[in-house]
Amino acid sequence: MAVPPDAALPEVLEGKPPIPFESLKERARQSRSVWLAAVLVCAAAIIPFLSTLSGYFLCDDFGLIWLLSQKSPLHFLTLFTNPWTETIYGYRADEIRPLVALSYQVDGAWGAASPTAYHLSNIGFHALNALLVLAIGRLVVGLSVPASCFAGVLFAVMPVHVETVSWISGRADSIPTLFYLSSFLTYALWRRNRAGLLYLASVALFFFALFSKQSAITMLGTLVFYDALIARTGSPQIQRRLSWSFWTQLPGYFPYAALTAGYLGLRLLLFNTAIREETITGQKLIDFGGLQATYLQMLLTGVHSSRFDVIVVTVSLTVGFGFFCAAAIERWQHSGDTGPVTWARLFYFGPIWWTLSVGPLLVTNYLSSRHLYLASVGLAVVLGLVIDGVWSTRKTLWRYACGLSGGGLIVGYAMVLLWAVGQWNFVGSLSSKISHDVEREATTAPEGSLLVINVSGPGPTPRIWTWLWGFSLPYALQPPFMPAEVTERVSIISPPYAYCCQFGQWYLQVRDTTASWSGRTGDPPVIMLAWDASAGALIRRSDSEEPNLRGQVQGLAGASSAEELHKKMEEILR
Repeated sequence: MAVPPDAALPEVLEGKPPIPFESLKERARQSRSVWLAAVLVCAAAIIPFLSTLSGYFLCDDFGLIWLLSQKSPLHFLTLFTNPWTETIYGYRADEIRPLVALSYQVDGAWGAASPTAYHLSNIGFHALNALLVLAIGRLVVGLSVPASCFAGVLFAVMPVHVETVSWISGRADSIPTLFYLSSFLTYALWRRNRAGLLYLASVALFFFALFSKQSAITMLGTLVFYDALIARTGSPQIQRRLSWSFWTQLPGYFPYAALTAGYLGLRLLLFNTAIREETITGQKLIDFGGLQATYLQMLLTGVHSSRFDVIVVTVSLTVGFGFFCAAAIERWQHSGDTGPVTWARLFYFGPIWWTLSVGPLLVTNYLSSRHLYLASVGLAVVLGLVIDGVWSTRKTLWRYACGLSGGGLIVGYAMVLLWAVGQWNFVGSLSSKISHDVEREATTAPEGSLLVINVSGPGPTPRIWTWLWGFSLPYALQPPFMPAEVTERVSIISPPYAYCCQFGQWYLQVRDTTASWSGRTGDPPVIMLAWDASAGALIRRSDSEEPNLRGQVQGLAGASSAEELHKKMEEILR
């Protein structure tokens, strides 16, 4: 049999139609481009955060690591039916997150007292999520390699992610997002080629997403809207192979619906609430609607600004998005080929994705940039679509504007991200200094001394929220962070925002500890420790230098309420 000169020999030997040599060259070129894009995305996700590897523990890190470092390797299996934080915050939380707990146990095996392994994992989770954005852009949306690379790099350097990656406890959002995006990607690929293993993988990954964070219950809506808006507008080959009526699609949703219902039923059984529905009121819905501009501003800038800034950013985004969409429409009208850019895709990864990923925040009681980690995927893909559409126009001016805008956005985001990472690194170094100073004072002070630690919950950083020692005590004073003799030699109290638990519990702890210290023989001293917010220098006071300090601290034991105690302590700390 004659072998065509431009055909691939393996294809001929297998009896398949020969592939032209030029097509093989194009495949190889595309493969190299995809690998290069993956390398760029990984670099963008990893390099800005390498400086966090030595960052010390902050806030929730202390309690979670203290708790999970004591558990057996298979402890996470018990957390499928129990709260992963048990009662370390003074109450039984309604959070079932065994997969997140497992990550702490794995990292703790390398040394629970060292933050390096935890930070390495956080960076790894972020890099994997950025690669998933690249894959979704390329394989699901159909973006060109440069446009999907842009989406992946943009996601990697968004300043809104600094809390999720720099703070060890931020993995409570990056791990669920990893499973959520993986489940979505494998589902979308299954819809294209009907490979059963992909479907099973998607269902399994959804199970892991549910047991990483409760917000994954929106997955069913994500898949239904994907089928309605994206899959049905795929290639003609796919449309001929699949029937897109709702009833033919319905069986594919059953496992996701069953898992969601079972998960919510489990929550109802364990916590007497499925989605914290008792907290949803008409006023809360109104307040939540008013927060959307704040969420948008946080997503776009990664910093917390004034209301005026929110308006400016929102208007700027609207104008910029209108500019790009106008260019995309111009391209559609003159080329006759829509490519991957369609209003359905823009609508799905824009308003639909935003609503499904932000909706669970309705029952969240506080603002945090890490809660927008999944929502940012939609923005990255939308901008990738717009970049792809504008770049495909034949007008040089539009293409230059597109390239400059996209490149400028990435550079600007990277600069803000590096600044924000520096803020978290400073707070981490301050936390380390506080820990060392407290340990030194506790081991050198006369036995029975009372240490009053004046440390704040949030970090002293401008324009960005960081966490210092909020909810950290008493866990930050115990192994693996400090030797056991610290709390055996001295008594320690703090303001309420550094204590692990509720206000009433803090009141009892401070009152009882102060009363016990006051009753000791030998009049052990009281030592107050504080740290300068800008330089981290230790500020030390004791009753030997200020004799009236002893009487003030002894007066804490006589406070009749938590409010009175808080007021007295604030007066002493000032």
